[in-house]
Amino acid sequence: MDLPQLRDFITRYFNDSELRDLCFDLGIEYENLGGDNKSAKARELVAYCQRHGRLTELEDTCCRLRPTTAPETGREATSPTTPSIINRSGGIDIHANVVKITGDVVGRDKKSSSDSDTDQSSAPT
Repeated sequence: MDLPQLRDFITRYFNDSELRDLCFDLGIEYENLGGDNKSAKARELVAYCQRHGRLTELEDTCCRLRPTTAPETGREATSPTTPSIINRSGGIDIHANVVKITGDVVGRDKKSSSDSDTDQSSAPT
């Protein structure tokens, strides 16, 4: 897509809240974009991505979020750039669109070895 097409695509297929989400997904501060309406924000987002060499990332993200309306780009989409957020003690693992919850989410289903000893010593015989 050329720049006006990308701007028009964002303006047409993303509402204001979704445009904010798009900026968040890309790590771009929506409030720091110029413009006072959705069309102007879309224009400034495209210009920002052009200045920072991120047009392909913006286009791929738009096409991933709107696959049924996205025009053909003639190239394969790149993998998501969303970093993983992992709680190393178990818990929540978020990567791209997958959320996996495992282990000690609340912090009460694991006992330390000292807790086990205490439980055994106080158990009725």
